[in-house]
Amino acid sequence: MATIAIVALCLVGGFVALVAVPIQLHLTWDTAARERNSFRLTWLFGLVHPQFRAIEERKKPGKVRAKRRPKRTRKRSVWPRLKAALRTSGFPATIARFLRGALRAVSIQQTRIQCSVGLEDPADTGWFLAMAAPALSLFNASRTITLEPDFNGESLSCRGEAVLRLQPLRLIATTIVFFCSFATIRAVVRAAGTSVH
Repeated sequence: MATIAIVALCLVGGFVALVAVPIQLHLTWDTAARERNSFRLTWLFGLVHPQFRAIEERKKPGKVRAKRRPKRTRKRSVWPRLKAALRTSGFPATIARFLRGALRAVSIQQTRIQCSVGLEDPADTGWFLAMAAPALSLFNASRTITLEPDFNGESLSCRGEAVLRLQPLRLIATTIVFFCSFATIRAVVRAAGTSVH
């Protein structure tokens, strides 16, 4: 019995030690070139670092099949159950606390966004940038967001990168507290007992 308890404690301690290590997320995107979009995850001080890239799907040439009409199915609305859960006393405040805790588990380490905007009339493009620049400078003191004109015609593109730091232990603890709270349990019970037509 003592051996089982020691092994269980070691497993729990090892799991806590693993999730206590922050995860770094590196996002890269470009709306004009989808193949440049990528997502890289770094964990355990670089030992785990998978990277995912967007793959553009290419349609294979072949016979065009006639589209089949989807069968009409009677869908049951979940809105009555959701409304019943949201009306549970204390549940909206519990959701707010969960969202605040989840946001605290994520921090932005670095960000760089570059947008290009073009309107049909080049004069309108210049006017838009002249109006947007002062508003952008109010919350862009570090100059991480840049806005460039495109006088060749109507266009809108955005590219950039962001580095996020995620604390798994804090996020897991926040999630456990949310689902184990009395308000959440009451909301689930109340939603389960609501009839849906």
